[in-house]
Amino acid sequence: MSKPPTKSILLVDDDFSFLIMAMDAIRATTSTAIAFQIALNGAEAMNYLRGEMEYADRGQYPLPDLVLFQVNLTGMSGLELLAWLKRQPQFQEIPVILMHAPDSELEPSDLEQATYLGVSLMISKPTSPQSASDFSKQVLNVLFAA
Repeated sequence: MSKPPTKSILLVDDDFSFLIMAMDAIRATTSTAIAFQIALNGAEAMNYLRGEMEYADRGQYPLPDLVLFQVNLTGMSGLELLAWLKRQPQFQEIPVILMHAPDSELEPSDLEQATYLGVSLMISKPTSPQSASDFSKQVLNVLFAA
């Protein structure tokens, strides 16, 4: 019996409660094996994507099929990370989901810039099991459309 294909998602966030909720919700929504990789900030995500430092082993740290991070990252903005990622030829085709805080309106200029840079989806960061379920369905739609 062959093993089902595995998809890889790079989650960039320093909120462990969110990371656990997001991973649990996504796993509960699909039968496809999902490998989650975590970076705590934009600089760590860049190291991961470049395969630098502790992320040099692509067997253990594969290039992701999807990158998910929020507008407000520690150390750099999500828009800065998105711009960097889309300038790298080897990463341009990786879909990116950009999250924003559920209790804040996204600035029109941020939405415009993210769209211009090639974001795949802008989504509200989930805060409850119900919003996590809706969130996971939208994430998986982007992941499987890639």
